[in-house]
Amino acid sequence: MEKKIPESFYIYRELLSKITRQKEELKKKYQFKIDSLTSEVDFLKEQIDAQNTMIAQTIEYMERLENQVNNMNVAIKEDKK
Repeated sequence: MEKKIPESFYIYRELLSKITRQKEELKKKYQFKIDSLTSEVDFLKEQIDAQNTMIAQTIEYMERLENQVNNMNVAIKEDKK
């Protein structure tokens, strides 16, 4: 006598296959989103680094200007004597 496979097995197998496909689709979607966010974060890091460099250069420039102004003030005071 041949054993008959229960119908529930086929239903379960089909459901398992469907869930596995959905899982893979979700995995791909989330990986795409993660890659996109990682790319955006990297871009923002570059922007922040560029702004930090600009701020540092501005501070250095202002310090040089301040030194020049102070030197001019000293020179003016010496000329008045």
